[in-house]
Amino acid sequence: NAPNNYDEIVVSKELAYTLFSNYELNGQVLYLAHITSEEQSDDGIIHRQFEYVKLSISGVVNDNRMAVFHNSYWPLIYFQKHLGFSRLALDCNYISFEVENIKLIPEIIDDLSKKYDQFIFFNPSEEINTGIDEICFYLEIVLAVFSILTIVISVLLLIISNYLFISENRKEIGLVRCIGLTPNQTSKFIVVHSLLLAIVAFVFGTIYLMVINVVLNSQIASLLAVPFKLTFDLKSILFMLLLAVSVSFLSSLIFHRKFNKIEPLTALKN
Repeated sequence: NAPNNYDEIVVSKELAYTLFSNYELNGQVLYLAHITSEEQSDDGIIHRQFEYVKLSISGVVNDNRMAVFHNSYWPLIYFQKHLGFSRLALDCNYISFEVENIKLIPEIIDDLSKKYDQFIFFNPSEEINTGIDEICFYLEIVLAVFSILTIVISVLLLIISNYLFISENRKEIGLVRCIGLTPNQTSKFIVVHSLLLAIVAFVFGTIYLMVINVVLNSQIASLLAVPFKLTFDLKSILFMLLLAVSVSFLSSLIFHRKFNKIEPLTALKN
């Protein structure tokens, strides 16, 4: 049966079975609750007062959705006349919706603007995204400068380490020269020494960065109320390893000629 007044409604078959476990709804009623007042106590707890309005079910529609049926103007009139809402409170000025693919947002806005020119469509997060992109751009510059300084400092530290290695092991170098090793063979010592330092520094640096990454991302995720996901970029790790090996190899080449000029007898005497 169709509703005869604003206090009667028709429900879907799915809603009827969910609420009453059957489709025979003779005399069944639903109670609509709405907030009449809201207060916050000193301890921060919000107390709300509700008022219940009875709605009689006059019929069932064969529909698998959880739905209530009435005339199209029923929600406005019912909330305005029966529940005391003002007309201004029921007017809809803004509607927001989500887009699955954010790359299509400009295209969707352009398409909707052409079809419905009486409305204004815009992306509210565009200004926020622009600001974030600008901040990220400056952060990339700072990180690039920091990375360059880090590489320069790493090269200097490796040079100092190789210099100390040669100075402290001159007698050992002279001894292996005396037993028959060539200068090119002994120069491999400095290369191996540099590579070991680079690999050890790479391992500890990677572990340190992973810990920092987990801590920062978890904090940011908690602040933004988004799920935390740990990402592992294998390409970046391999690039860091290649950079560490390259820096160690280049720093060892600086002392290659000096290493080959070491005289065995002179090194043993000193």
